[in-house]
Amino acid sequence: MAAEDAGEPLDDGEVEFEDDIDEEVCVEPVPPIDLYNNLPSASRNDRKYAKLTKCSRAKQAAEAVERIMSRGVKPFVVELAKGALPLELEDFDASALPVSSSGWNANSRKKLSPGLQRVWKNLDTLSTLSGLKLLRWDGQSCIVLIDAHDRIIAVLGGVPHGSQGKEWQAVEAEATAAVMCCRESSTFTESQKHGRRGDFASRTVGYGYGNGWRKPKNYKVSGRANQNAIQELLQNQVIWRISGFQNALFNTFCHKNYAEYRDTNDEIQLKQPELWPNFRNTVFAATTFNLGPLSFSPPHMDPDNRASSWCANTNMGPFDPDKGGHLVL
Repeated sequence: MAAEDAGEPLDDGEVEFEDDIDEEVCVEPVPPIDLYNNLPSASRNDRKYAKLTKCSRAKQAAEAVERIMSRGVKPFVVELAKGALPLELEDFDASALPVSSSGWNANSRKKLSPGLQRVWKNLDTLSTLSGLKLLRWDGQSCIVLIDAHDRIIAVLGGVPHGSQGKEWQAVEAEATAAVMCCRESSTFTESQKHGRRGDFASRTVGYGYGNGWRKPKNYKVSGRANQNAIQELLQNQVIWRISGFQNALFNTFCHKNYAEYRDTNDEIQLKQPELWPNFRNTVFAATTFNLGPLSFSPPHMDPDNRASSWCANTNMGPFDPDKGGHLVL
């Protein structure tokens, strides 16, 4: 699951089942109606509907305040961080990464290595490329990647402290089943099956900013069946648990960015209570579910993502992690 940046200034979590956004669906809220400036000719039904709309917006604003007050640091992630293993990348300087002149996002004109584009599907060849190192990881322990100037650039989160073994395996299995059910209950256009990140279906939900919008908006999902399928997935308790773990890792290891996300989203949600996050326990504005059936991406940059911050990604499904499913940075 990927919590990633969802458009320009706001950021998302991705579930691979990958923290950005397009033809997805919530019904746009009815514009607020000023009860004091209605024309005298307004019907009783119009006045009644305006009153209900105003009450609904007040309730949404109160719920936004409640979400803001309910956040805190999770002790289980603190315990996980205590046992994290630092891995220093002595030859890597994060400040050399290609960014736009504004410093806000990636420089989309910077091209990736042609050699990488040719061999990315071959693990043995990929491992021999200059500058790349294959890291063997058990998927359980927490590893912190640090650049030459002691900056944390990525975290392999592992699993929550105290949940190793069968407990987290059961979480992943249930989440995988929920995602497969969502895909089977959904329909996709050909363009949705072949996106810019690869040949697999995906859904982005939450809210973001970009695409010529003048203010943040909820992403839309077209079709009642598709809406029901994604809402059922978002209400799944193990999906909530994974999202919460992603959020807690972000807060622990990248706290300054986390705080900026939190404060920005809090302010936006107070001003626009019609914007609704996917989960109560996240600072990511949107989530992309990569629905497969096989989700893998060629080498690419995400120019809409925040250059100085992180996305959260969770891989799942039946695959051999020694032969595939690798994350190449």
